[in-house]
Amino acid sequence: MIAAIQSAGRAVALSGITAAVGLLSLVTLPVPFLRSVGYGGMLIPFIAVCVAVTLLPVCLAWRGCLDRSVLAARSDDL
Repeated sequence: MIAAIQSAGRAVALSGITAAVGLLSLVTLPVPFLRSVGYGGMLIPFIAVCVAVTLLPVCLAWRGCLDRSVLAARSDDL
């Protein structure tokens, strides 16, 4: 369980960065509409990754759904 939680943060960050870079590639197109979609689309995965990595564990710990030992083991690895 602890290993799954530790690797989930990396997986979420990697997939979010991949989606953001893919949408950011629309900025290179000369069409203004698609350029705007690229900028806006890049922000959505970035914000989602930030919330999933920072806010979600805090909310789960606050509700009691996340075991305190998991949080302690995760902070030891940092």
